[in-house]
Amino acid sequence: KNAVDYIIRADEITTFRLNEAHLRQADILIRPEAVRRGHWADFRHFDEYVRSGARAAQAKMPDIRRAMQQRQGRIKKWLCQRLCQAVESGSGGP
Repeated sequence: KNAVDYIIRADEITTFRLNEAHLRQADILIRPEAVRRGHWADFRHFDEYVRSGARAAQAKMPDIRRAMQQRQGRIKKWLCQRLCQAVESGSGGP
């Protein structure tokens, strides 16, 4: 192995760890079965991947709705706090 091999491997590990961190921050993960079996860039199976993604998303709809309701609650709370701060400060706006 040479230095380039080590640099490439280090980049692969970094990318893997970064992806893991992003996945942990996601509200919902949708992982279509067909894509797990194949490669994301294999366009020969495009229609199968789309159908699989639609089925996986449909299965996650209760979780998606719940996450959206929770997020709406946090946004409403944030907006109310900002409005109250603006009224208390007498600025009339955020």
